[in-house]
Amino acid sequence: MKVLVQFDQNGKHRDHAWEAPISHTKGELLAVSPMLAVQLLKNHQAHLCLNESGEILFSA
Repeated sequence: MKVLVQFDQNGKHRDHAWEAPISHTKGELLAVSPMLAVQLLKNHQAHLCLNESGEILFSA
């Protein structure tokens, strides 16, 4: 399960230590692990994507 986030700034992230970093741009939507989503939210680098009902969007 992954969580959809929208990035608030340009940069690179790594979902897992063994993966190569992935570049992203401000406004880009990306499915990330719940743990990375928490880190991005805490550091104000991204925000969660919500549906019309205010529920978090997940990706398989």
